[in-house]
Amino acid sequence: MQKTLFFILTIVLVICVIPQNTAAQDTRNLHFQHSPEGSEDETTRLWSVKTDTKPRKMVARWQYILSIAFSPDGKTLAGGTWKNTVYLWDVQTGKSLRKLTAHKSPVVSVAFSPDGKTLVSGCFDKTLVLWDTKTGKSLPPLIGHIFDPPINRVSNVAASYIAFSPDGKKLASAINDGNIYLLDMQTGKRIRTMASDWGTFTSVAFSPDGSLLATGCNDGTVRTWDVHSGAHLLNLDKKGNQVNCVAFSPDGKILASGDLDNHVILWDAVSGERLRRLGAHRDHVNSVAFSPDGKILASGSDDRTVILWKVSTGKQMQTLKRHRKDVQAVAFSPNGKILASASSNGTVLLWDLAVDNMN
Repeated sequence: MQKTLFFILTIVLVICVIPQNTAAQDTRNLHFQHSPEGSEDETTRLWSVKTDTKPRKMVARWQYILSIAFSPDGKTLAGGTWKNTVYLWDVQTGKSLRKLTAHKSPVVSVAFSPDGKTLVSGCFDKTLVLWDTKTGKSLPPLIGHIFDPPINRVSNVAASYIAFSPDGKKLASAINDGNIYLLDMQTGKRIRTMASDWGTFTSVAFSPDGSLLATGCNDGTVRTWDVHSGAHLLNLDKKGNQVNCVAFSPDGKILASGDLDNHVILWDAVSGERLRRLGAHRDHVNSVAFSPDGKILASGSDDRTVILWKVSTGKQMQTLKRHRKDVQAVAFSPNGKILASASSNGTVLLWDLAVDNMN
């Protein structure tokens, strides 16, 4: 009798467990996130990349894509390539709109002005090109970026990494010979030069309020600068190899960096304290980007993956693995519904993001 009862109980338990396991498999790509502490509602948010359909693809044939940026309205994506070309794609259709061909060396950085009327591309030869986004024609160069006397090169290339201030009135150009040029977009003149004796720059980003600049360096440091005075403020030393990329969170409180040591590091942008080191990538981290609400950080790597991180905890949320070559750049659309990732094999993948609220 006891054996029979035990056998019946075992069957009941198996029947109860099977549906739970099946549900777990169906939601293996979904990640639950509770509202931040202090939130008035107790909403639980479900974040995921939609895995029921393949990501949409944009192609720049025979190109090595180095940088991407969404237009402010989210309708256009710009990409800078190794073969001196800037591509403009229609985000909805994935079709190429224009190929912009004024550069004479690889395009390492692209940025839209906040009003969307101008696109700036920075190049390995230190040059900048301004483009009218409506016509695709190049605009007159900025006087402050025509170097006189010319800058002495410290290597075979002296790339120009660029960023617009949030109000669109200033443009920062970080040259990997150790200088940052702050340019006035209305007059075209140079406002000031910020120089570094410690290393060469690999990336630059404005804080959301426009008061700070952050730079990544080949000496393994992240530095911040006062935009108004040009003073060097913080030196964030991660004690490792080159920093490839930097990005501010939308509220300006956190600074993210990616490096040749395969890590993403989150810093307190005010104190310089290291908050977290995120270590799931297996190769160099080339690009980092915060979602518009600041809750997700995306990172792209030479390991051919894009990882989504939960900023509040540093936990890995999802790993996207459809790229066949290294991922050079990542960017969120302005509304946060699309994540773009660009690879060295000339493809850009558009990932649809799902954000659902469950009370």
